[in-house]
Amino acid sequence: MSRILLLLMAVVPACFTGTAQELTNSDLLVYRTNKKPAELFNELSAAKEDTSKVKLLISLCGYHWYDKRNKDSIADYAEKARKLSQSLHFDAGYNEACFVLCKNYLHNGQINKAISLLPDVPKDQQARFLLVIGERYLFLPAQEKSNLDSAFLYFSDARDIAKSIGNEKWKHESLIALGKYYFSTDQFSKAKNSFLEIIGDFQRAGNRPAEAHIWSELGIYMPDTDSTLKDELWAHGNALKIYHELKDTANEVSTLEDIASVNMYHAHFDTANSQFLHAIQLRKTARIKKLFQDYMSLARISHATGNLDDALHWALEAEKDMKSLEIAYKGNIYSLLGMIYGDDSQTEKSLQYLLAVENPHNRWSYFHCSKVVDQYIQLNQPQKALLFIGNTEKKTPAMRPLDKESLAAMKGDVYAALKNPVLAEKYYLQMIELDDLAQKSKSREIMPLSTSISGTEAYYKIARFYEGQHKYNIAGKYADRALQTNSFTGNHFYTSHLMQKIWWLKFKIDSASGNYIAAIQHYEKYSALKDSIFSAKKSNQLQSLLVKYETEKKESDIKTRDQQIEALKQNDLLRQSNLEQAHLIRNITIA
Repeated sequence: MSRILLLLMAVVPACFTGTAQELTNSDLLVYRTNKKPAELFNELSAAKEDTSKVKLLISLCGYHWYDKRNKDSIADYAEKARKLSQSLHFDAGYNEACFVLCKNYLHNGQINKAISLLPDVPKDQQARFLLVIGERYLFLPAQEKSNLDSAFLYFSDARDIAKSIGNEKWKHESLIALGKYYFSTDQFSKAKNSFLEIIGDFQRAGNRPAEAHIWSELGIYMPDTDSTLKDELWAHGNALKIYHELKDTANEVSTLEDIASVNMYHAHFDTANSQFLHAIQLRKTARIKKLFQDYMSLARISHATGNLDDALHWALEAEKDMKSLEIAYKGNIYSLLGMIYGDDSQTEKSLQYLLAVENPHNRWSYFHCSKVVDQYIQLNQPQKALLFIGNTEKKTPAMRPLDKESLAAMKGDVYAALKNPVLAEKYYLQMIELDDLAQKSKSREIMPLSTSISGTEAYYKIARFYEGQHKYNIAGKYADRALQTNSFTGNHFYTSHLMQKIWWLKFKIDSASGNYIAAIQHYEKYSALKDSIFSAKKSNQLQSLLVKYETEKKESDIKTRDQQIEALKQNDLLRQSNLEQAHLIRNITIA
């Protein structure tokens, strides 16, 4: 499974496609169907008491898990499926229903109830259940030692059971889980060896597809830091080579996207951009759906590099693709659009999209909240921002160091806007105190968020505060720290918009401090960054229009296509003329 898809699964429900199949041990395992939920409900009302009804019930569990998120309905359908399977002696259905109940109990924090299901299922299923119970502990927000120790015990028990019954599948899944544990506890060599043990088994068996899959898994679950970058690309590269040799286009594309994601998170934006575009071409040629994943990544790259027109184009393409696939929840798209419009100073439109995100996933809730708060402050509505923070705290208490740091940063911003420097300083200092722990925690996380305020943005915020308080010496020190790329222990994903703000802040600090030569140098860097973004917008505009045209022309006849070509030419000429005039006016203004 691709890195992109794993990230999106936090916020996007799974589509019901294909025939009955299994997901990995870490996901809800259900019978899946290409039928829509309404069809499932209709069939259930007329279903006979047989195995088909069991599969319908479990499919509806999946619908409520991924889309409606209704815990009571999941429990009800799963319990009915279990009882019916038991009466029919349908072992596969019984195991699936128990597994759904296990996952639901874990989601509700009822770990003892999940454990109580173990005696009711055979040994191979016990190994499987132990793995998801262990993962519940592994992915708890604070990553406390006691929770990690519990995860290790459950994973080890699963491995021992699998070995005792000679079940290779669950032995390998146990080793993957142990690898995740070792990565989370800074035991890199042990983690890597857990995956290499599985790879060795498949190499000896001559199972090339399975070997490629584990190489890919190794790359995906490896912590994404500077020190692991070489190993990440090595693992993904091995998978890509095998999939290419096997002519397995679907997995080759998925692995290429994983490599592009790694490059994106490490700010190798040009390389990542080319790889995502290549992945899109491969998907279209092979008629592989779900282009929205790549469109969103291209939007993030464009946003990070300041090409807001391109960012908007790709984000809207992603939204259109999700609509065509009938994916109901578009929270991740709305969040991204909100950030793009926010950086483009379209504050009200930004807030409109951000507030349209209902129930953001717990891992994203504080980052999302910070973007909402930013827009409220821009609209001079700090009280609304404070209320939104309070609601987020009630719904999802801050547990992870990253969340606690974000919470302190938001409160600092709000109290600064409320002209309460004492409280603002208190929270900003709390933010900085949490930063080191937040970054260390992020560097150990499996699938960390690509964006957060830790590092550069945190130091920018406190520097901006002290500059506003005319404490230029303190502000300068924090601004210098914001410019140090080694303030990131995780990835280097940050936006040029942020870098512009830092150079502008440095210019203001040095100007007020009388350091005029340094101030001029910092202004030049700020101005150069703005100019490069302006030029990038100008040069990429025609390319964006051409991409849009190429996408839409297949749906039009020759006559419509000719009209579009003519319109494209005229629009481009007019837009270039407007941009050139704007560029001239801006240069005159600066001069």
